[in-house]
Amino acid sequence: MEKKNFLQRESLFILLMGIFLIAALIFRDNPAIAMWIGFGLAGYSAIANDSIQTLGTFIASNSKRPWWLLWIFVGGIMLAVLLWGWHTNGGDPAFGRLEKIDQPLTFNMWQLGAPIILIILTRFNM
Repeated sequence: MEKKNFLQRESLFILLMGIFLIAALIFRDNPAIAMWIGFGLAGYSAIANDSIQTLGTFIASNSKRPWWLLWIFVGGIMLAVLLWGWHTNGGDPAFGRLEKIDQPLTFNMWQLGAPIILIILTRFNM
């Protein structure tokens, strides 16, 4: 009974992860599409995993304040850092760090599959 409930609860998630894996497999040799798939998955997996650990602690320790005030504070810090980087580096909010990385011409399944695995591990609290 519990196994059936688990599958019902997670069926959409499992379907989406399967679609992402198939898309990664199909588009791994097309760098224009693969980089966007990888970027989206890596961005989401990092946010889903790390923000819970980092922002969760901040939000829990300030639980007496309104949630919207906490999000304005966090968003304000992010906006200030991006604008400062944009202004001081001539439009480059990454502070020149991305120029040191060569863009790949092809992708393999390990590069595209790693964020999918991290999303799965995060989802199941591993």
